Amino acid sequence: MSDQKTNGNKDSAKTAAKQSAEEVKQSAEDLAKEAAETAQASYEDLKAQIDVLKHDMAELSAAALRAGQYSARDAAERVRKTGRRAVDHASDQMEHATDHVENMLEEAETFTQQRPAVALGLAAGAGFLLAIAMTRR
Repeated sequence: MSDQKTNGNKDSAKTAAKQSAEEVKQSAEDLAKEAAETAQASYEDLKAQIDVLKHDMAELSAAALRAGQYSARDAAERVRKTGRRAVDHASDQMEHATDHVENMLEEAETFTQQRPAVALGLAAGAGFLLAIAMTRR
């Protein structure tokens, strides 16, 4: 009887060991399956994040391009405004010079009418000095 009992214990230990092995095997399979699903989900999440990053980079590049275009337009507009101011300033200076020359001519005419002999003497002297200067060259 003790042999039967020993054999029974051995069989029940074998059965328990088999059952434990099956449970461990099933747990390992479940864990492997879960790890594969997690890896697949992580891969899909990573792929989605990369797609979002690609989209964001494209938008950032477009925004940088637009900013560069606006900067170029702003610079061109500043150059145009500066050019207009320079032309306006030159025009004002030319008008001022023209007015000044006209005033001087009017004063010369008035002086010549009031003192014709002095004006004639000054003109002769200026002509003489000009002739000397021209002949020395």
